[in-house]
Amino acid sequence: MSLEPPKVKWYNEANTLEQTEWNVGVVDAGSYSRPDDPNASDDPTYPSTFLIWNNRYDAGSNPAASTTDVSDMTNVSVTTLSLVRDANGNIDPNLSYQPAGPVAGQQEAVVEVIFYDSSKQGGAGEWGTYDETDTVWQPNTWREVGGNNKSPVVAYSGAKGIIAGTANSANLTTDKANYAKTKMRLYVKPNATAGRVEWITRVSYQYEG
Repeated sequence: MSLEPPKVKWYNEANTLEQTEWNVGVVDAGSYSRPDDPNASDDPTYPSTFLIWNNRYDAGSNPAASTTDVSDMTNVSVTTLSLVRDANGNIDPNLSYQPAGPVAGQQEAVVEVIFYDSSKQGGAGEWGTYDETDTVWQPNTWREVGGNNKSPVVAYSGAKGIIAGTANSANLTTDKANYAKTKMRLYVKPNATAGRVEWITRVSYQYEG
């Protein structure tokens, strides 16, 4: 019997609220939106730590997840794409979702990501990313993403590019394979133009039903 497609949700670090946008606040040219140390606490006004769930159990919106599997997310990666609005303020589908622009094209700013792998350090866990070949784990190292420059997403369990869709209770300790924990930050280049900038943070994946 085939499984349902993945059910993807982004949540805050506390695992209590679904997240639909990431606001970095005001970032000066030549600066980062958060410190280099991934263990540093988020700015409570502009949180930058997120949980990417597959089939997260929720008594209201997804009660079946306590007993029912969905398809695993495989070859999971993250990048940024363009976001352009029309004269009415709506997202222009023809100009958006492209691997170009001030952020996705890395012309004026760059998004960097880092993931937590709880299997490292003998189970103590550590932050890091895989290198540009997607094969070598680099502890405490951020990775730039944008357009076709994608980073593999690492599940909290340590699985590279796989977020499980197995039944779960939305517990951060016991359901490590069902989510990835990531921090993101924006670096604004010294030559960046002042003003509001928007982009799409996109997680891509494959699955088998």
